[in-house]
Amino acid sequence: MRKTTQTSKSNSNYFVEARTGRDNQLSIHKQELESIINNKNSSKEAIQQAQAKLILLADWADKQARVEQLAKQRGFEDAVCFINENGVELCVKSAEDLTSEQAAQLMDDVVRTTSISPTKIIIKNQK
Repeated sequence: MRKTTQTSKSNSNYFVEARTGRDNQLSIHKQELESIINNKNSSKEAIQQAQAKLILLADWADKQARVEQLAKQRGFEDAVCFINENGVELCVKSAEDLTSEQAAQLMDDVVRTTSISPTKIIIKNQK
């Protein structure tokens, strides 16, 4: 019984920990890019690349939040979304396996929000 309780607790913490980890990584990456932008010794090209990446990271963060909100509006208790140059991973909290209809709705939400090809999108559930 105790093991089940710990598993449930760790499952409920998954979303908090995943978001916290993602946000911490984003913060570190943003600081690195800002230090390049603000460094007097950085080349013009390095500054332009860092500025473009900073804009991209902000765009991804906005889209992640929108995808998570759309999943919650579909009745899922929680959701966490990761977007990077490789694609999108969306994990929703659901006591049951996702139905084909739910997966299709979530896929549609992700595609419409991110404009990323469905072949680069992973949708899964965490019980």
